[in-house]
Amino acid sequence: QTCALPISASTTALEQQALRQVGPVTLPLKAVPALGETDAARLNIRDLIVSASIPLVGSDPWTRALTERLIREVHGHLLMPGTTSSLLAAVGPALSQGESAGPATAIGSSSRATRLIASTLTQAIFWSGYTLEERHAPATWTVRAGVPPQGQPGLDAFIDPEQRDDLRFANNSDQPLLIQAGVGNDQVIVNLYGTRPVWTVQIPEAQVRGVTAPDEGPDRREEAALQTGQEFWIEDRSDGFTVSIQRTVSAPGLEPGILTLTSTYQPARGALLVAPASPR
Repeated sequence: QTCALPISASTTALEQQALRQVGPVTLPLKAVPALGETDAARLNIRDLIVSASIPLVGSDPWTRALTERLIREVHGHLLMPGTTSSLLAAVGPALSQGESAGPATAIGSSSRATRLIASTLTQAIFWSGYTLEERHAPATWTVRAGVPPQGQPGLDAFIDPEQRDDLRFANNSDQPLLIQAGVGNDQVIVNLYGTRPVWTVQIPEAQVRGVTAPDEGPDRREEAALQTGQEFWIEDRSDGFTVSIQRTVSAPGLEPGILTLTSTYQPARGALLVAPASPR
């Protein structure tokens, strides 16, 4: 997969970040289409089947930078009919390079970045009707993953290289499927392209039960690298609950395929990076 680097916009970004002296520099890379028009036509890559996105507003710059780097490993993957995609296999080599440089208070950017990517990809798979072979719910709810239209409680995911917890899905259609993914407009975006399948997908509202609020306020961690007024959530504050969300995929002449995802989340007080208090 290839990205283009606009020189003028990149120079401006470097100058502004240097003046702020905060976090890694995020350059405005533009994804180059994974397939040319001729290849797309030959492979019947003609429809946008689904678009899923999760907002990045308020996320820390180290997680954002790593998300941008890792999602390039997902962009451009082509699944032929009957083949399976593994998120661990896609991002594993890039993960081995380590996290974006950042303060000790921001450690964990790799888990946050992969969780954002896994959650966005899960929503694209779930809503489009393709076979979800493996998905693991995180211990706490990913609040950003609940933003409509694709976001609902229970539609998040995480991967763990050490435990080999993966996100895997199969192209169970009879046409090639192309993944286009990236970061843009303050969002993590996953688009699936191909020939629209003959099946229909129905997803009723998620069923939530056993809601438990966190019993403490957010963990506020001062970070000297931040300027006055800056703050970033590095751990979501969320209720604990159990949720079930069901998907029914119907195709002519076949029995409906029903998938139910049931997830149980623990309450989380959340953690917030804040600038040091100004001396009085």
